[in-house]
Amino acid sequence: MKLTAAHIEELFTFTQQHYVEYYDVQLELVDHLANDIEAIWKQEPHLSFEQAKAKAFQKFGIFGFMPVVEAKHKQLSKKYFKLLGQFLKEWFALPKILLTAVLFYCCFLIQEVPYGIEIYIGSYFALIITELIFLFTSKRKLEKKKREEGKIWMLEHYIWQQGLSGFTLIILNVLQFAVPRSNVFTDLSMIWRLVFAGLLGLCILIAYINQRVIPQKSEAILREQYPEYSL
Repeated sequence: MKLTAAHIEELFTFTQQHYVEYYDVQLELVDHLANDIEAIWKQEPHLSFEQAKAKAFQKFGIFGFMPVVEAKHKQLSKKYFKLLGQFLKEWFALPKILLTAVLFYCCFLIQEVPYGIEIYIGSYFALIITELIFLFTSKRKLEKKKREEGKIWMLEHYIWQQGLSGFTLIILNVLQFAVPRSNVFTDLSMIWRLVFAGLLGLCILIAYINQRVIPQKSEAILREQYPEYSL
């Protein structure tokens, strides 16, 4: 026996009923279930579709699809930060390294002004606020898209939200040591001044890539990862 289009649609519904929200994960699970069901039918052709489906689902164990979803989360989290690293490397190669050098130099010059430390702290909090605003607006966009198209992709979720929320936590941790304990930067050695300037410049670069570069390239990234995305 072969699965029909109606059977495949039922399998998609089945994964949704078992709390699999993302369409790319549903695709993988439906493909896996379909192969298992057809293999089961070869051994036991007398079974109905529902019986074969239940038998295929038993192979996932007591936790059902949860381990698969968690594994996919970890996989795409690594993929997102790999993308972030690739785009970040572009800013340390010609011609963009010239802009990066200017940014880092400006961060260094801030240390010369009377309220340099306050500007540093304000800059970090400004980055956090812009990240949170972007998180909120992107969440609204994803919810709207899900209502209109009826599906959402896990990688899309990472591009628009997950990576950003992780970066917000990174900035909060960086704040603990990215601002000197001294009242003025000029009390510090040149090495520490360069380190503090580099940290601020790096956070600004990552925020820009998170909020502008990766979202602008999201369509191409998703089409490359999933041919079905264009359908």
